Amino acid sequence: MRRTANAVFGVIFSLALLFGAIRSEDPLIRLTCRLALLSVAAALLAAPRLRPEHLRKLGLGVVLVMAASFAALFVATQMFGGGALNGRVTESGEYYLQEHGRETLVSRSVYYLVAVIEMLVFVSWPAGMVLALRPGGVRAFSGSRPEADTRSGGEGRPTNGCS
Repeated sequence: MRRTANAVFGVIFSLALLFGAIRSEDPLIRLTCRLALLSVAAALLAAPRLRPEHLRKLGLGVVLVMAASFAALFVATQMFGGGALNGRVTESGEYYLQEHGRETLVSRSVYYLVAVIEMLVFVSWPAGMVLALRPGGVRAFSGSRPEADTRSGGEGRPTNGCS
């Protein structure tokens, strides 16, 4: 069941990202969708091949990036007045961040700083969700051992086929 949920999530999310990567008129949104699509594909390809201890380490790293990027995005949008993916660049070279229909004129460096932070959110969160939906992923993230990895059976014998 979890493999099905993982596959369904991966397909739906990948199709949405693919649509954004192809159809968006904004090059920043296209780039973000493409990077997020690559992270989802990498997570989908890597997750089944990872052992629980490696998944836990990778998962912890992704969770830290997810939390840091989300916190940084919240602070940046409050400090600077919006997001770059919703914002725009005019032909005269002005950079605007946008939040709830309100635009804020910012420097080029601030605009791209906020854009990079937003990209980290859009790249790390889908990969984290795919890794967490992997069968046993939630147990591996929490540090508990999956039942299939126990070393001995009820009578003290190894269950992995080794003597």
